[in-house]
Amino acid sequence: GTDSIFIHKDDVKPDTNVAIIDDILATGGTAKAMCQLLSSLGAKVACCSFLLELEGLNGRECLSDTQVLSVLKRTVCE
Repeated sequence: GTDSIFIHKDDVKPDTNVAIIDDILATGGTAKAMCQLLSSLGAKVACCSFLLELEGLNGRECLSDTQVLSVLKRTVCE
């Protein structure tokens, strides 16, 4: 499916370092969209951090150009 992510242009100043923090990393689509949105506003994404990473859904690979940190990892089968 498709969804949308919005942010006010004034909320992020160019060259601001940001960390994206989310609860779960599954396919990586939401975090990748957020990285792209912030980058388009001139921000620098330092890392993406997650409480839980669901291994096997390739979310980390989707974010291959960004440092990914996760507290817990669980393997899932597709």
